[in-house]
Amino acid sequence: PDTIIRLIRSGIQIFDSSICTLLTNRGRALPSPLISNVEPKLLFERSTTETIDDDDDPNPSIILDLNNISFKNSDRLISNKCKCYTCNNGFTRSYINHLLKRNEINSRILLQIHNHYVLTEFFKRIRLIIIDGCFDQLLVNSNVLDDKFSQPQPPSSTTMTSLPNGK
Repeated sequence: PDTIIRLIRSGIQIFDSSICTLLTNRGRALPSPLISNVEPKLLFERSTTETIDDDDDPNPSIILDLNNISFKNSDRLISNKCKCYTCNNGFTRSYINHLLKRNEINSRILLQIHNHYVLTEFFKRIRLIIIDGCFDQLLVNSNVLDDKFSQPQPPSSTTMTSLPNGK
């Protein structure tokens, strides 16, 4: 997600990615939401440590590896703030962990639904932030201002509103 924000900053306006499928095939779930609904700020964090089931964090900000044994007995949803079919219908981390261990196709279906929903909501939120003129604030709040990509070319709200149905 932070790379996508940097790419948008550099002028990229169209994305085609297999990230959802790659994550799903590895038994991983995106955190939800990726961007705060209160302020323009990225909630995603990169982690180099193994994912554990943290009872103090019902809304993780790192990618969850649901293959991990720590999820075997977790009765929590992937994220309690997520409104996707998977989270909204009570499919728990332990249930998905069980399905993954048994190599059941439903594990991939539930994760794919979740990951696509999260990424779709991420892009919807970015569009609204651009239209509201708060993209620079998102960059500052998310600490993604660096020289990794070329000169910034902030997206214009006219480009974003010219999308089909204005969405």
